[in-house]
Amino acid sequence: MHAAKKYLDDSEGAFITTASLAGVKVSGSSLAYSVTKAAQIHLAKGLAMSASPRIRVNIVSPGLMLAGFGLLFPPEK
Repeated sequence: MHAAKKYLDDSEGAFITTASLAGVKVSGSSLAYSVTKAAQIHLAKGLAMSASPRIRVNIVSPGLMLAGFGLLFPPEK
């Protein structure tokens, strides 16, 4: 964000980051993953407060995807 701020200010652009639902609701599969995603969400909220109104900050937190790694989880998860 620091490196891009000047360019985003000039264009009134957007900073978008992808976290995970694990940052909102701990699933127990990986504590370290959940904690880093929660920190990423909190960072984005702080950036939104400090960069507004010229720069929009969005964070996308998808849940479990039923493809690849997501198919390894049992149905009850």
